[in-house]
Amino acid sequence: MGEIINHIKKRGFKDILNWRKLLVFFKSKKELCTGINIDPSEALAYSEQLVYRSLLCGQCVKEGICVGHNGNGCGCSTEGLMTNTNGVCGNKDEDGEDDPLWIQMELEENWRVIKNNQVGFDFDIVSNNKNKG
Repeated sequence: MGEIINHIKKRGFKDILNWRKLLVFFKSKKELCTGINIDPSEALAYSEQLVYRSLLCGQCVKEGICVGHNGNGCGCSTEGLMTNTNGVCGNKDEDGEDDPLWIQMELEENWRVIKNNQVGFDFDIVSNNKNKG
């Protein structure tokens, strides 16, 4: 409850009245109790997007909350926001308008296109499963 009160003090009621942000908040709280449920075929795409989010928002990861690039982030828990597939970066521009550095997570096929065309990095998976005999 304290987290919600602190959030209202910092940002007012605009996030509380936004159903998408409420969904992300409650999904994050649920996942803290039950764990993150991801289809195994989507695990690599999820992991890559989580790393990508962490790289874009290094200061937020360090602080443990969304601080934004100009100190005007949403103040949400970094863990809850970044691990949530529906989460969106809480960064704001100088006028206080939403200016997210990353958006909701994409499914594997869409993520592959985005990372190759827009993100500019790729992950190589190396298998350590060698036949020992």
